[in-house]
Amino acid sequence: MQIPPDFFRKMPTTGGYFYPVVFATGSAAILTATRLIFSPDKNEPIELVSLATTVMAVILLAISLTALFVDAAGLYIIYKVLGGTGTYEGTARFVLYSSASHH
Repeated sequence: MQIPPDFFRKMPTTGGYFYPVVFATGSAAILTATRLIFSPDKNEPIELVSLATTVMAVILLAISLTALFVDAAGLYIIYKVLGGTGTYEGTARFVLYSSASHH
C-alpha cells in the first residue's frame, strides 16, 4: 500500500495530537486483531481474550505510543541540527500518521 505523497504535504502541522494518536492506535489495533485471527501458530478456534491479555495489550499500546513520541523527538532534534524550521508537533503528527507503515 502506498500513501499518496500529497497526504503529508497537505497534512496540518498543528491541531493537536488527538487524531494522529487515534489513527496510530487504530492501526495497531487492526494489526493486532489480524495477527490474532490469522496467526499461523493457532490450530485451535479463536477463544475469548483473557483480562490479563487485554491489560497487557493496553500496556504495550501505551509503550508503543510513547515510543512514537520519543522517535518524533529524536527526528525533531536531527531536523533542527540540520536547519529544519518545523515544530515538534508537526514532526510528531508525521510520525504518528506514518506509524501504520511501520507495523
